[in-house]
Amino acid sequence: MLPQRPHKNLDDDLVAMVRNRVAQDFDRRIVAHDLSHLDRVARLAKRIAEAEAHDTIAPQLVAYVHDYHRIAESELGRQVDSTEVIPRIHDLLTDLAVPADTVTEIEHAVLFNEKYTIKGHQLSDGSTTAKITRDADKLDAIGAIGIARAFMYGGASSAELWDPTAELQETYKSGPTTSVIAHFYEKLLRLPNEMLTNTGKHLAEKRTAYLIDFLRRFHQEWGDESSAPINREEFRTHPTAAS
Repeated sequence: MLPQRPHKNLDDDLVAMVRNRVAQDFDRRIVAHDLSHLDRVARLAKRIAEAEAHDTIAPQLVAYVHDYHRIAESELGRQVDSTEVIPRIHDLLTDLAVPADTVTEIEHAVLFNEKYTIKGHQLSDGSTTAKITRDADKLDAIGAIGIARAFMYGGASSAELWDPTAELQETYKSGPTTSVIAHFYEKLLRLPNEMLTNTGKHLAEKRTAYLIDFLRRFHQEWGDESSAPINREEFRTHPTAAS
C-alpha cells in the first residue's frame, strides 16, 4: 500500500475549478489529448488513488494540467517538452489559489509523466501522486480507448496505417513513427510494464489483452499473420497474451 499524504484545503470544488479553467484552453485542435482525455485520466487517477489509499485530489489536478505541452505544440507547430509549459501551469494553478506546496508537487508530476523506462529513464524519483497520475495517463493509451486514440491521432498526422517493411524502433522516441500499427509495438504494448502502482498493473491487464487480440485480427486481415511482430517472443510471452 502506498503512503497516504494529506493535502489541506484541497477538495472536489477545486478540481472542478481547475477543470473549468483548463476547458477554456483545450478544444478539438488538441487531437486525442482533448478535454475528454483529461476527464478520463482524472477519473482513473481518482480510482487508483482510492484503491491505493492515497489522497484523490492532487492526482486529479495533475490529470487536468499534464498535457499543456499539447496546446503549445498546436500553437507553435513543433514538438514541445513539458518543461516549456511549467510556467503556464504554475500561473494557472496559482491564480486558482492552489497551495504553493501542491503546485510544486503537481509540476513535478507533470514532468515525471514524460519519463519512460523504454526511453531509458529512471522512475524511482516519482512521488505517489506522480506515479498514480502517470499510471492513469498510460492506461488511457491502451485498450479500446487507446486503439481509438491511436488511429485518431495517426489520421490527423497523415500517418500510414502499417508498413510491414519498416524497422521498428527498439528505444521509444516521442514524435512521428513509420505507421500507426508500429506505434502499438513501439509504445502501447510496452506500457503495462511501465505501470508503477499495483492497481495500475491490474487495470492494464485486460486492456493489454484487448490490444493483443486486436493486433492478431489486424494482421489476419492484412495478410501478414505469420510474419507480423505480434509473433515475437516478447509479445507471445506477454502476461496477458493467453487471457
